[in-house]
Amino acid sequence: MNITNVLLTIGTHMDYMSLTSVPLTIDTYIDYLYITSVPLTINTHMDYLYITSVPLTIGTNMDYMYITSVPLTIGTKMDYLYIISVPLTISTHMD
Repeated sequence: MNITNVLLTIGTHMDYMSLTSVPLTIDTYIDYLYITSVPLTINTHMDYLYITSVPLTIGTNMDYMYITSVPLTIGTKMDYLYIISVPLTISTHMD
């Protein structure tokens, strides 16, 4: 199982901030896979929040797959916060 990429892109009208890549790699060979949570928290204060897309792509060949939650909690001290994309890609081959 490979969690290949968790990408977060942030833009504001005040300046430009980017957390462009938070890679997490897990290599395993299992019969049962449980992804119970993938939390991402940014502590801030905000006036406007736009989450334009949170795509989740899974390619897999296995018996059981459970993705129970992918929470995203964000606040910002800026006036405008734009989350362009938060893609999560899971590639896995297992029994």
